[in-house]
Amino acid sequence: MIKITDRVRFVETDLMAVVHHSNYLRWFEMGRVAYLRAAGVDLNDLRAAGYLFPITDVQCKYKQSAYLTMNMRFVQP
Repeated sequence: MIKITDRVRFVETDLMAVVHHSNYLRWFEMGRVAYLRAAGVDLNDLRAAGYLFPITDVQCKYKQSAYLTMNMRFVQP
């Protein structure tokens, strides 16, 4: 199981202290890297070997807003 915990920072929010939608992609990327690391894949080793796999499409459905100083926890079973 992969767990990522992060706290919402001021720079990630708007004037109402709500996380701007673009910042969720940063947490998605943190999850992707953690998932690969847990599977024994090191992105630096892949890059050194000439392998790249860019993300070319992202979709998500926002169900609830995150707010300034909120602790975010993401779990991948």
